[in-house]
Amino acid sequence: MHLITHKADSVDGSGSPIYNRSESYVWFQPDIHFELLELDYDTSSGQQFLVQVYYLQSAASGVTRINSSNLNLEINPNPATDVINIKFNSLQNDNIFINILDFSGRIIRKINSAEIKNGYNEITYPVSNLSNGVYFIHLQSGIYNITKKVIIIH
Repeated sequence: MHLITHKADSVDGSGSPIYNRSESYVWFQPDIHFELLELDYDTSSGQQFLVQVYYLQSAASGVTRINSSNLNLEINPNPATDVINIKFNSLQNDNIFINILDFSGRIIRKINSAEIKNGYNEITYPVSNLSNGVYFIHLQSGIYNITKKVIIIH
């Protein structure tokens, strides 16, 4: 099964909607009443970012979820003026890619592409050179992808 979802959100005072597009692919088997595999993607930026994976380990144990929310991505302050602090957890030592996306989903800054450690990580990044507006911080690590909204006000 292929599902496509469109959502619109707004930021107070911006006057412009923020659109989110996601796609899910789900596989079933007739004799099992659970999905065998589900892949959820965020496709808002025109690229496909894997957000969550669900798979059936066994009919007895149920569905196992690999969820990007395990990263616990936090961005503060939000709204920001001079710097943002990007805080997240990693389940393992891994390479990570962090980008700032504009309102249309284009990459406008590459913040970090380095190896991170297992556990709590924090990156501080200056945003004083960005114009006022709504941006998105996109974090990609292994199979995990997560995007959070940040507002820049000077």
